[in-house]
Amino acid sequence: MDKIDTLQRKHLRTILNIKWQKGSISNKTLHKRCNVEMLLKRIIEHQRWNMFGHILRSIDNTPAQMALSFAIVIESENLFKGRLGRPRMNLLSALKRDLNTRNLHIENLCGLNDIKDIAACNRCWENLFHGCSLPH
Repeated sequence: MDKIDTLQRKHLRTILNIKWQKGSISNKTLHKRCNVEMLLKRIIEHQRWNMFGHILRSIDNTPAQMALSFAIVIESENLFKGRLGRPRMNLLSALKRDLNTRNLHIENLCGLNDIKDIAACNRCWENLFHGCSLPH
């Protein structure tokens, strides 16, 4: 997987004519200068967003739908204490982070139902991923 990002950085350095002998710049600076983000990160986020849309459009009694509802109820009612230390990144927290960047929130089942309504329209869901506003 890292080979994709390595190839992208190699091509960006070639485009900017940055040679190893002249000096190097950090990957973060390279991406900022080219105004791009890591390719692999974007691919993974897009696949996660597509999977989440499929889950939201599925029937309510499917295992994925029930697990999502269960996780949101457990988290919203603080029924699960969790473990000590730094909170681990999991699928639900990654999805919540993605939704927060788009000003959507699933703090309870009502929020989940609102997002299901948006996901029911494939075009609206794709537009949300690409940063377009929702049609009214």
